[in-house]
Amino acid sequence: MANIAQKLNLTDAQRREFDTIFQQAHQTAMPLRDELKTNRDALTAAVKANRTADIEQLATARGKLVGQMTAIFAQARAKFYQTLTPEQRAKYDQMRLEFRQQMRDRWSERDTE
Repeated sequence: MANIAQKLNLTDAQRREFDTIFQQAHQTAMPLRDELKTNRDALTAAVKANRTADIEQLATARGKLVGQMTAIFAQARAKFYQTLTPEQRAKYDQMRLEFRQQMRDRWSERDTE
């Protein structure tokens, strides 16, 4: 996140807003992270014990938790985006596109290994 702030050349006020927004998001997400860890451990145990009904239930619960985490950070990005100038938004949009392409490239490399 600090890299984003630097690349966008945020003002001091924008940087403070950025820090506040994402600190709040991390605080909101903390209990969900704990639930995800508990879920992951339970899912591992269910797999080892071949408890298919538990696997279904735990996988569904995991999907809901991941969805909640996604919403928290998407809302934080939306708030942050509103603080940017039009030039910063264009740069941010380009950075997001480049990041997505890097992720696609990594997945493609995995498929060829």
